[in-house]
Amino acid sequence: MNPHIDLVPIITCPSTATVGKRYLLSVDFRWKKSEGTDEWPFKTEEYPLTILVDAFPLFDSNPLGEPVVVIHRHGGSYGEARFLLTAANKPVKGNITLRLVADNGWPMGEIPIEGIKIVADDIQQSQEPFINTISDVFPHEEGVEEPAFLETIDLGIIFTHESAHVPLIEKLKPLFITPKRIQRQATSYDIGVIDTPEGKCRIAIQHGSPPPSAPAQRMIADCSPAFILVLGVASGLPEKKIMIGDVVVAMDTLIIADAKPLFDTISKEIFGLKIRHHYLSARIFNQCLHVERPTRKPAWNDQEMIGQAYPKPTRAPAVFPSQLASIDRKIVKGSLGMFPKDVLVFEDNGSENYDVCQRENIPFLNIRGVISVAKPLQDNTQTHYASHTAASYTRMLIQSGLFCPTWEELENFKRKIAQSLATSNSVMDLLWSKLGVMDFRGEPSRIQATYQVHIIDKMMALDFNAAKDILLHAYQSMQSSKDTNGCRAIVNISKILLPWLFVSQTDAGESIEQRWNKLEGLGNVRSIQAGTASMAEIIMAGIDRREVAWSNTNYKWPTGVHAIRLIDFLSQPEGGISEKTKDFIINDMARRVAIPTEALESSQLNMIRTVLIELDQAKKTGKRFYLICDHNPLRHWDQKAYEELLAWIITTFPLLDLIRLDSSLVTHDQKLFNEIRPLMGIEENVV
Repeated sequence: MNPHIDLVPIITCPSTATVGKRYLLSVDFRWKKSEGTDEWPFKTEEYPLTILVDAFPLFDSNPLGEPVVVIHRHGGSYGEARFLLTAANKPVKGNITLRLVADNGWPMGEIPIEGIKIVADDIQQSQEPFINTISDVFPHEEGVEEPAFLETIDLGIIFTHESAHVPLIEKLKPLFITPKRIQRQATSYDIGVIDTPEGKCRIAIQHGSPPPSAPAQRMIADCSPAFILVLGVASGLPEKKIMIGDVVVAMDTLIIADAKPLFDTISKEIFGLKIRHHYLSARIFNQCLHVERPTRKPAWNDQEMIGQAYPKPTRAPAVFPSQLASIDRKIVKGSLGMFPKDVLVFEDNGSENYDVCQRENIPFLNIRGVISVAKPLQDNTQTHYASHTAASYTRMLIQSGLFCPTWEELENFKRKIAQSLATSNSVMDLLWSKLGVMDFRGEPSRIQATYQVHIIDKMMALDFNAAKDILLHAYQSMQSSKDTNGCRAIVNISKILLPWLFVSQTDAGESIEQRWNKLEGLGNVRSIQAGTASMAEIIMAGIDRREVAWSNTNYKWPTGVHAIRLIDFLSQPEGGISEKTKDFIINDMARRVAIPTEALESSQLNMIRTVLIELDQAKKTGKRFYLICDHNPLRHWDQKAYEELLAWIITTFPLLDLIRLDSSLVTHDQKLFNEIRPLMGIEENVV
């Protein structure tokens, strides 16, 4: 049971609303010290409260950001929870109930908001806040624009250096369509729209103050942008050199090639000791190191890389930082909304940014590049060089669509294939003859290791069809000679190699992996190049750089261990989504991610949180769970139930990847899967 705490609610809510219009509900709390004691009743400095809003039948309620108020022991909170209320389509009277839930799922009580009515016609608003708090009540009177939080903001920019704010505003003014300034309590935003070749990009610029964690949290609550760019941390970017879009990067967009880390000491310092980075930040950092070496200005190298002896140049794109840094970069991606929401992108590894990411459970990237580790002679040179090199190259990568495995992933591939090759000399000899690997001389152990390396390199250089044919021939040869060990080795190689080759092959200049970020339909649903759930598992394994893993190989068309099919949850769609259906989905998700037994016996909210933690851990290890949206509703009520269920799943389990199969590929995929079935570890008696 939770300790007792006296809270003073601060709530803003309209007492009268017009049908069909949208309003803001804000909820905040202050800790009131109990009589006779001044002690904070909890062990931690913070106490989070989740707010559940029951506004039916008055409003449809949706949270703006996380529906959580985090109360601090010193009396205040980190910010209010906000909800967008959409009034009912007919006049009605009623109450709103706020239910408070502790972090451990324990109910903390309810707050009723009584006497609210929905009216048919516009009226002169004269609402009083529920508790004496000054705040806007929306919609505004006619002629006043809607606030920023009701707009779709693609990019949010926060400054921590006051001097950097004006130069950027001046630079953007000629590009802005219908610029305006909006005041949200103590925070103001410059709102503008830039017309780009890919559509309109809506930008909100906020002037924060160090540390950036509070402004970042405020912006998340106010307008929930697709990306937040924090500028001016540490030494900052050159004020007059800032170009919008310099460091706007989609987390899932950058799966890029990088060389082996050039300096082990730097690699350890950045990726292991000081701060936990998102797993993709290492890739970006390594690639920035890779491109900064072949510059045409030796003086930059001398100053920036002092004490760091580069080896001879390796592969690098035909582009030079000195050239890219002079390009007037404006918008990298106009349609930023197509990428996953709630990704905080910043250009420094400061702990304040890390803290707010942890608290808000937001993935983040550090793309400052070499600036975090270089030891320059001049700070200005370092700032200009590092920021523009990293930013320019990042931009170039997005535009060119480089999707390659990292050095670590390649080594992991080779290691797994080598382990399988080592279990069967007959497989090694057969592949050696098929691939035409040259003869080697020397010690037997060294010869075998050399053969392995060359066989693996040759196999990984093949396209999907060529590799498939060679592996099928090898499997059939092992099968005809009744070499079960050889068959098993071929299967183990195929289960990791073929998915990767399949998603990497190009079709009309674009691979499956490059199309991964293209979303469509309700929510963030990806349409992938698969007609069956079996081929979907192969594609997902290739994108995650893992082996295929089947839930049941006794079925003709097996699904993956990490696959969830939406159609399994729609038993009685005409009845809508019942609490029983929700409980079934939550328990099914708990079973799939194998949460601890203790969590299974806890509250529904606690189970959901535990599942989200496990989903996040699985995704970090390259084993994402995905939902196959394979239901094709024909009737109106069926379509409504489908959309309602999908929307609830998206909201409840945002870490699930949603995919839609391509029905035109069913026959093709069935033929292909039947062909490669023995290579995928499927039982032979299933045909």
